Amino acid sequence: MCFLLCVCFIFASCLLHTQDVIAATINGNPTEANISSACGLPPQPDHGAYTEAPYPAAFPPGLDIKILEYTCFPPYRLVGKSPIFCNNGQWTGTFPTCKLFCKLARYYDMDFRCLVSEDPADGYTKCDYLIPSGAKVQPFCKVHYYSRVPLNIMTCVNRTWDYMPDTCRPECGTVIPKGTPLMSGGRPAKHGELPWHVGVYYKKNKPYEQICGGSIISRKVVLSAAHCFWKLEAMEPPCRYAVQAGKLFRDWNDEQDEEVQQRDVIDIKIPPHYRGVQTNFQYDLAIVILEKSLFFKMLVQPVCLDFGPEMDKRHLKPGSMGKVAGWGYTSEAGEPSPYLKVADLPSVGIQQCLNETSFAFKVYITVDKICAGYTNGTATVCKGDSGGGLSFPEQENGVTKYYLRGIVSTAPADGLTCNTITLTTFTHVASHNNFIKSYFENSDRLGFRHLNAKMIAFYNDTSVCFD
Repeated sequence: MCFLLCVCFIFASCLLHTQDVIAATINGNPTEANISSACGLPPQPDHGAYTEAPYPAAFPPGLDIKILEYTCFPPYRLVGKSPIFCNNGQWTGTFPTCKLFCKLARYYDMDFRCLVSEDPADGYTKCDYLIPSGAKVQPFCKVHYYSRVPLNIMTCVNRTWDYMPDTCRPECGTVIPKGTPLMSGGRPAKHGELPWHVGVYYKKNKPYEQICGGSIISRKVVLSAAHCFWKLEAMEPPCRYAVQAGKLFRDWNDEQDEEVQQRDVIDIKIPPHYRGVQTNFQYDLAIVILEKSLFFKMLVQPVCLDFGPEMDKRHLKPGSMGKVAGWGYTSEAGEPSPYLKVADLPSVGIQQCLNETSFAFKVYITVDKICAGYTNGTATVCKGDSGGGLSFPEQENGVTKYYLRGIVSTAPADGLTCNTITLTTFTHVASHNNFIKSYFENSDRLGFRHLNAKMIAFYNDTSVCFD
């Protein structure tokens, strides 16, 4: 009954405006002309069939009406609408066909447009999830992503795409040249100036306390310093930490931040030989894994990574200027900065670094360290800046991109929270390229591996977390 009512509803407008039907039906009795059907049946579709539906009981008897319901044999699927109707020899629409389909997956970095015809000049339309065999699709990268190679048109051939493009890469290391202004000796950061910088927060008290910084390298991964997560000669549980991206102001819940992305930490990987002060802060690097992926936008983007020795050597040439950001202390006896500050620091050769630091601090300039900064108080990093990235500019096709070279590690202590007349050591990222790559399925794309059950179980063990 429901089917017949639906047929009546869909077909009603056609009947009301068909003068032949009205003329041929008098007092509900059809004429002879109406009895001989003009609705010829089409051939059965390839890889499918149709059945003729019963005459709708709600219609006057004797009308020249046919209703066909189409089905396809798996794995073929229907293209077109079913059922279709015939009234006085006129079929509504086109006959459905049965075709094989390709699935069009949804990606966070790529989208698709379907060609209207064989000629791209005819334009595109929005794609559905299933694409019929023979259809052509144009892939393209979403905003803040790019492809190193042209993305060619894809064609669906018998349930399979003739080619699948590589996933798009996130734009990395780009800064916004102009923005609204919001470390000791540093200057206020501009909105989006270092969109890869995040704040690392300790969750013991509410609101959470900012303790370190970090650099985004993929949607779920941040690089920071191991000592940020090291307490009493052991690493603290990941669930005690959270990060905020796209942030300018230090406080966790500062209302002046408009587009902040907050994420809990689900796992932390540090080199197995790291033991804090016992190993002189060698291997001071942490891979911080976020519970949920970040959304790359104008104010949240990754920094570039390149482990090639040529670019690394060029960036770390003495005198080359790199950028570092943080909410750390603003003077030797001051307080943490309420807003993000950026310092431009020159790279310093290891020999000069050894010559210009105290004897007691020399042991911390380990083989995996690089140095940067001033000894005249111009600018330095302080407590609270640890884990932040030191990045250097590189020109690529007329665009300046920043590459991560170091992670804020240690500086000589003098009993204060900030020593403004000393150099700072940074963990050399390239020295740990194998460790970093080991946690990625494809080091070229930086696609992080799926978490295993053991990691998730450890994260969910609230007995090691704060109340």
